[in-house]
Amino acid sequence: MRPIEWLKTNQPALALILSLASFVVALGSLAVVVFREFIQGPRLDAKITQVNLMRLGDGGKTELLVEMLADDLLSPLPTPSARTVSTAHPSITAARDREHLLIAIRDAARTARVAYDPPVDLIKRYIGHRSFFPSFYVPLIVTNTGARVGHVASLVLVVTDTTTPTSRWAFPAFVEVNVPVLLDRTRPHNDIERTKGIFSGLAVPPRGSVSTDPLFLPQHDASNTIISRQNLPPGSYTFAVFGYSPDNVLLFRTQAIKYELKADRLVEMFKGSDSVDFVLLEKHIADAVSR
Repeated sequence: MRPIEWLKTNQPALALILSLASFVVALGSLAVVVFREFIQGPRLDAKITQVNLMRLGDGGKTELLVEMLADDLLSPLPTPSARTVSTAHPSITAARDREHLLIAIRDAARTARVAYDPPVDLIKRYIGHRSFFPSFYVPLIVTNTGARVGHVASLVLVVTDTTTPTSRWAFPAFVEVNVPVLLDRTRPHNDIERTKGIFSGLAVPPRGSVSTDPLFLPQHDASNTIISRQNLPPGSYTFAVFGYSPDNVLLFRTQAIKYELKADRLVEMFKGSDSVDFVLLEKHIADAVSR
């Protein structure tokens, strides 16, 4: 039988097959739409656009100043700043060894501010000390293209050494930054004033977004496992933020960005300065002016 004759003979059957195929395709398309609109869970995403290295916390700086001052006074040639402090506090002058000197300095600091300005070389010697820890403010806009609310219970900033990828540091988000206070330069603000509150998580609505201002602080161990044995030293790193649900499901991971942590930046951090890296801005500026 010729093909044309076969088509004429089986035309009703072919029409039925085509109708069924169209129905199956339409049903599949409907199922996809229903799944996306009503069934699919949250689909979260976020991008790092800036990284702020925050000043050293008040408590850590106070402890470091005590130890630095003791080292300075016990050195063969104390700095003028150290000698000024010693002259103003007879108990410090009378101390003859490091143990009693630390006690005298701490006692003096409880009653009045000890105005000691350590030299840069001494500050650099303390980089890596348990109290000399960096913290990072990484603002995020978390988007949700899914059909259900995305509940983010925790955010973790993971810092990886580019030269030794097995060396990592974890920085969970414990609190949120009070941005208006952070931007206020009319007077100094203490750590509590610079904090908006405890980071309690995020609820990202379907096809919506939520902005958050987390402050990431170091944590050296978790679940009986040591993550890092020292605070973050100067070096070249990659940063990425991970977002988890209350039932420990990874909801999103940001892009990995490169970050250079130099010793001079850590010195400025100790002295009380915040610094910011706009991760994407330079690329955007270069693109804008080239058009």
